[in-house]
Amino acid sequence: MPPLRELVDHVLNAAPDVYIRDYVGDSGEPHARAVSASPDISRWPAAVADPGARFGAGSGTEDSNTLGFAAAKGHRNFIDVRVLNQGGSAATDGKAPLSWASVATPVTPDLWTPVGALTVPNVPIGEQLTVSDAIGWPDPQIPAPGHYCLGGPIGNAADPAPLPAGFLDRATDNRFIGEDNHGTWRNLSVEPPAPAPDNPDVPRRYRAPPFLAGGAGGRDTAAQGGGPAHGGATRLQRSVTPARPGGRPRGGSQAQGGAAARLRIGA
Repeated sequence: MPPLRELVDHVLNAAPDVYIRDYVGDSGEPHARAVSASPDISRWPAAVADPGARFGAGSGTEDSNTLGFAAAKGHRNFIDVRVLNQGGSAATDGKAPLSWASVATPVTPDLWTPVGALTVPNVPIGEQLTVSDAIGWPDPQIPAPGHYCLGGPIGNAADPAPLPAGFLDRATDNRFIGEDNHGTWRNLSVEPPAPAPDNPDVPRRYRAPPFLAGGAGGRDTAAQGGGPAHGGATRLQRSVTPARPGGRPRGGSQAQGGAAARLRIGA
């Protein structure tokens, strides 16, 4: 007698087949492309109202790979995932246990730190992009500012995800992501918290720019009382005073005590 369960699930495609994309354009089939660029794991600074409408099917963001790619220290963050189903029946009670890991070669199972399990109550057939319920990521559990991997598998009772317990080399690790559509990850940056508004060391109306300026071992920070930061790179800090009555804001890059705006280089 033929294996009826295999016949029903794989030949007739009657079972659910849920997956999270590894890259924009991923169809859920085996591939040898990117394994750290999933567009379907997102981090947000606050819980998002109606995430399905904002990030699911018909939202206009289906193929965006820039959604929520950075976390921030100093407050609770929220994470959700987007899932598709290329099987023949709806997938109910899906689970996506996520974890983070420092960058390493390979990122073996013992290096992953659990974040929590997301729930996807129902993923309909027809590859309709479905957004999970979000989970909170408390600040004490978020790693220090830096670069990390965030990922995990998706599955349910009818379409279980494999457990990558034996993946102890980079090739096997990559095959799990590329050849099994249940698992994925994406690169994630963790940013430092914004400075407190009453911090006396921060110029008034300061806003942290999203870039670093290279320095020579931090020596160009000494005049402002700063020290070496980021291996010789320094953060630019710009503060602007209010506008003259009826005029434009005053700005510039002269030294302290000169122009009304200053460019402060510090740690």
